Amino acid sequence: MKTRTSIIAFIIAGLLLITAFIITKKYVNTDDVVATRGKVINPKVSDEENQIGDENNSEEEKIVNIDTFIELLPTETLFFSTSADFNGDTYDDEVVVIKQAGNQNFLIVPAIYNTQTQLYERLPAIQTKISSTKTFSLSAIDIIGNHKNTLIYQGVDEKENSLMELYLCQDVEGSLTFINIGDFVSDGTIFIQQTERSDTYALSLTKGEPYSVWVYKSDVPENATEEQKTAASLNQIQQEYTYNPATSQYE
Repeated sequence: MKTRTSIIAFIIAGLLLITAFIITKKYVNTDDVVATRGKVINPKVSDEENQIGDENNSEEEKIVNIDTFIELLPTETLFFSTSADFNGDTYDDEVVVIKQAGNQNFLIVPAIYNTQTQLYERLPAIQTKISSTKTFSLSAIDIIGNHKNTLIYQGVDEKENSLMELYLCQDVEGSLTFINIGDFVSDGTIFIQQTERSDTYALSLTKGEPYSVWVYKSDVPENATEEQKTAASLNQIQQEYTYNPATSQYE
């Protein structure tokens, strides 16, 4: 009786092992798991399609991730954003470069930080004469030495002339606005000559000497022929412009 019971128990155990093996083979098969793993497919694009895609990538699409605290209109597209203290209150203000619908040239929109409302107050836009990002640059330095940054933009216009304009934030009849203090155009080079200032200026105890602006251009006579223009382009003249506090202009 014991022998028969042992044989039956052995048979049952064998059947359980076989059943367990079948279940494991069906549901925990390694090959099946690998076969159902997801794939990332990179579609192949021809060189011609790639070239067309690059041409269609507009400048607006390249700067979509730029952030700004200035409220823009639906017709305005943001290109650049920078910050600096322009009104001398030690708080950074913001300046953005945009394009408006129907205007091919850039607009510079400054905004002054209001410490009471903790908001950026948008000021009137500055119209530039440049339309391409490849030739446009924006900077802010204390060019006249009064411990306030001057807004400077420069680039190349459609006639391939070099441009530089300087704007200073001033209080005009109780309202802040950016006043043009220098406007330069040349077929040559325009640059700001930065000189070393005193230690007392660095400590904000005294004002610094204003920087000079140098303009190099061809000495082309009026009504010149093409041959004369070519010859004149080889002989450039240089002119220094300095800041006049009486007129608030570079002269």
